[in-house]
Amino acid sequence: MLAAVAEFARSGYAAASTNAIAQEAGVAKGLVFHHFENKEVLFTAAFEHVMAVTVAAIFDGLGELPPDLFDRLLVIGLRKMQLFQKDPDGYRFMAVALTEAPVRLRDALVRKQMESTAQHWPHVMDGIDGSRLAPGVTVQDALQTISMLMEGFERSVMPSLARLPDRGASRLEALGESARVHLHRLRDGLYKR
Repeated sequence: MLAAVAEFARSGYAAASTNAIAQEAGVAKGLVFHHFENKEVLFTAAFEHVMAVTVAAIFDGLGELPPDLFDRLLVIGLRKMQLFQKDPDGYRFMAVALTEAPVRLRDALVRKQMESTAQHWPHVMDGIDGSRLAPGVTVQDALQTISMLMEGFERSVMPSLARLPDRGASRLEALGESARVHLHRLRDGLYKR
């Protein structure tokens, strides 16, 4: 699977070569197609692999999370960023999946990502202290607003990152800082004065 992730990350969806994947994996091309009926199925399996690695890196050994909503989200975001710094192919692959995969496939992958998030979200939610939120703003309201901000942030930066040779892997630290600034601005609007 690592050979497929690396080739898709390096070449993008359309230009990725199953010959290169087979060669890098040290197997015959026929074996690749024996296990994965076509490029789309292989790409989906690679996506599921990267997603599983990401979830494990974020949640395995996570320990107790800070009670503050924003601090908690920053801890989780930092763990994800640290993973992608250690595994730039995984990061570049996700950039390809979210920007270059055919629309129908991309939509299916986003659904898989949302299902995974829904599965792990209860752990993220457990023990959040909402006492600092402004009157009338619930933790659920704040999370919905934060999710919309972060999804918009991701959508706004991913296309330009996808055009870079490393698909933005060298910009992870700057992106993390930018996300932190946006979250703090949002926090200041959602918390009591």
